[in-house]
Amino acid sequence: MKSRILLSKPTTGWSPTQTNTLETTALRVPVVVGYRFSDPSDKPKLNFRLFGGMAANFPLSSAFVDYGRENTQVGKGSLAVIAGAGLDIGIFFMDLSYDFGITDVFDEQEFDLSAKSDLIQLNAGVRLKFAK
Repeated sequence: MKSRILLSKPTTGWSPTQTNTLETTALRVPVVVGYRFSDPSDKPKLNFRLFGGMAANFPLSSAFVDYGRENTQVGKGSLAVIAGAGLDIGIFFMDLSYDFGITDVFDEQEFDLSAKSDLIQLNAGVRLKFAK
């Protein structure tokens, strides 16, 4: 997962009028459960799903692209609550989900701010069936 975080709250050494962009690359590990409104064994042409759970995000790299600060330490990881819905149309699927950040992205020692990572995702694809 690659994302950008815009920070406009000044901290020590930053200009109060400057907006800083943090670019991060992280490994996202979601654990979700869901409910399908149609039984998949009936092979419906259209199926609607709801799902929810938790996600752990583990930072791999980060840098302030506007501030010139490479390898910014963002913390050991963050947690988020996931809520979403999906639609299956034949072999095609589409999921829309939102992650509500519940822990801070930054270590308290390096930055004097609280930043949670909220994320909107839209996934689409094709389900392939392999022979048994």
